[in-house]
Amino acid sequence: MPLTWTITTQGGLGSVSLQGVYSAPANVDATTDVQITATSAADSTKSASVMVTVFAVPAIAVRQNNGHGEFYTTADGALFVPRGNDYMRINASMVRLQDGAIGYGRSTLNSTLYDPARTEQALATMQSQGYNVIRTFLDILDAGDIGNESGSGVSTMYMPTLLIF
Repeated sequence: MPLTWTITTQGGLGSVSLQGVYSAPANVDATTDVQITATSAADSTKSASVMVTVFAVPAIAVRQNNGHGEFYTTADGALFVPRGNDYMRINASMVRLQDGAIGYGRSTLNSTLYDPARTEQALATMQSQGYNVIRTFLDILDAGDIGNESGSGVSTMYMPTLLIF
């Protein structure tokens, strides 16, 4: 049965072959959800859609140069020298010890304790001091979760951001 294919998103991201194979563009600046719809050519009231997430090209990649690995920026190919810092917040109510006492745990990205303004200020300060990478910890302990409204664990909506940064 012949089908017509349409892509619904800002900018018409990618293409679909006559066989229904979706191809994303080689360079994507921002992670985007793309809706792909197949419509019957014989009866335009019959259609089905699927949502696909196209992830942005990583800002930093690894390559070999004279037999040595190095980081580079994907936008312009320039050498990238990481200068990093740790970012973590500690909260006394995050860990329950075996004897029932409360210990200390990392709470940086815990959704019940997350403070976006404080995080933004800390990251802006590190950037102004020349840091271009951070390390943080994703601990899921007794209290709360990391953005997962359906239970404990890391929400899938966090993954693109974590992979980029």
